[in-house]
Amino acid sequence: MVTPEQLSVTTGTDISDTAVCLSEWLLLNEGKTKLGFRLLPSAVLSQMTDQLEQFSGYSHLACIGLINTSDVFSLRQQQLLKDLNLPLLYLSTEDFVSLSWLHIVFLQETNFANDETYPKDVIKIGSPHGTDISLKKTLVHYGGLMEFDYILCPVSYAPVFDDAFIGLVTSDLSCHSMPFCCAIPFGMPKYDRFFQVCQEHPEPDAIIYHLSNLKIENPSVVSYIAPVLELLLKSFPQRSVIFRPFPEDLEHPLIQQLVRQFGCFPNFRYSCSPSYISDYAEGAVMLCHRDYSEHLFVQASKRPMLVFDPCSQSDTAKIKIQSIEQLIPALSSLLAEKTPVTVNNKIFNSGCSVEYLVSQLHYILDNKRHPQWQYFELYNQSHVDTAAVIQYHMAGVLPFHKTALRALKIFPHRPEFLLAALESLGRTPIYSNRQLSEMYWEQAFHLLSNASTKALDKSFVKKLERWFFSLPTDCRSYLVNRIAEYPSDDSILHYLLQLIGVDHTSGRPMTVPLFIAQRDLSKQLNDGPVLIYGAGELTKTLLTNLSFMERFCVLCIVDSSSKTHGSKIFEYEIEPPEKLVTYSVPILICSRAYAEEIDYYLRRQLGVENSIYVLH
Repeated sequence: MVTPEQLSVTTGTDISDTAVCLSEWLLLNEGKTKLGFRLLPSAVLSQMTDQLEQFSGYSHLACIGLINTSDVFSLRQQQLLKDLNLPLLYLSTEDFVSLSWLHIVFLQETNFANDETYPKDVIKIGSPHGTDISLKKTLVHYGGLMEFDYILCPVSYAPVFDDAFIGLVTSDLSCHSMPFCCAIPFGMPKYDRFFQVCQEHPEPDAIIYHLSNLKIENPSVVSYIAPVLELLLKSFPQRSVIFRPFPEDLEHPLIQQLVRQFGCFPNFRYSCSPSYISDYAEGAVMLCHRDYSEHLFVQASKRPMLVFDPCSQSDTAKIKIQSIEQLIPALSSLLAEKTPVTVNNKIFNSGCSVEYLVSQLHYILDNKRHPQWQYFELYNQSHVDTAAVIQYHMAGVLPFHKTALRALKIFPHRPEFLLAALESLGRTPIYSNRQLSEMYWEQAFHLLSNASTKALDKSFVKKLERWFFSLPTDCRSYLVNRIAEYPSDDSILHYLLQLIGVDHTSGRPMTVPLFIAQRDLSKQLNDGPVLIYGAGELTKTLLTNLSFMERFCVLCIVDSSSKTHGSKIFEYEIEPPEKLVTYSVPILICSRAYAEEIDYYLRRQLGVENSIYVLH
């Protein structure tokens, strides 16, 4: 383990840039509350640097950025770190366990397990990716329950019980210093800065053309970029067209070609600064190709976003077109309206999120319960082991990458945890931009190529085969190609390669899904009459499942949306939730995303006493 005398603090990306001994930095900041901010080379690096900058403005706090020496930052990200002009500490993976002099470390949400271990007594506070990531997704699907003592909530969330997530983490998997995970109504520092700059531009007139990472943009969308740019520049000569590629793509040959091609237009503006905020504040409307559920531009400026996506079937976007012929009329209409956009999410502490948390830090440091924060309990009297948690996730249908990968890291010789990680990664949704899915499929291939041959007993081989041939076709095809390219006689890959030519059914058999009471796999719904809460695709799928219809008699379907009331799913009329209190039979919640919130509503607000089950 390293000592403070062996580590250097720098204000740049080169250890020689104004480096001082860590022990000197600690001496200079003696008596202050010390906050560490883990800076990752990811798309949301600027969010964490925003937090670091704003917290550093308080004289009683000593703030420092934490960087793993194995991380590879792009030139653009290196410049962002250098421009911070704030202390940065470079550590090896093994050094993170020596950070006991920190009071709090802020961690970025990630869907993959990392190899760093922090001291048990250092409080860990998590920061979600953005306002469109739900609390449940951060805690459950992204594994935040395993490592965050506190989670910074950017927006309000539907109420759930304090014990809603008990049993989803074990002491083996946990990295907590507290026996809970507390949700803090925080906000978002990047939003605060964006919001303040927008107030300084009350009459914006520019058009923003925003691109996501070319690696995850649909290839067919990429072919539209040049025609769209030309159309915008020629159709709106009196308006600036702000072209904003993804920062990591600034040196991409396509982007460089576009800048040369359109740089001669007087209204063309190339946005290439580390932060987009000053440019976007001048935008009256934003055009993009990705169907964001709520982009920060819309949140902070209350100005419209138009999605041009000829490929996606998603309908999340409020304003969307699917052909280039619709582009100019749609933009012209939005520019003429000048009506503030109504946003879905309520940002906490708008404009002062850091100020709020700094004023409340004593609750965290003194381990006092805050009257306005929600504390999710992690454990109860019943012992739950790691295998039971993995079994629960395996019985479901949603990804659980972080949990599975952490279990595999802690128990590398347990083949069931390898299988769980593969199962989770294979469940990754097949996005319209296939490249994003391939990031997860590649991780599955990496696990296979590094798996121990000790896992190859007969039982594991059969389970591996079932997993492989139940994968979505696109995922399996990707793995087939990667395995075929792999120049190795590794037994697992060699075995799968032999299976490729074997004729197997590609789909899972149409069996009755699993319905359980909360997270208890032993409490499964018995055959007979049932009430269904939810009028979405899951319910429609159930009603077309012959095995389900043979075993269960659906008495009533209810939904919270008044728009659905009176309409029908097949022969069933959709009714309001209040109808449930007239029955005494079990209720089946058909919503994977909002099961905890619906359970809270039924028990706390509607007062039902029926047994409640979830579709797992």
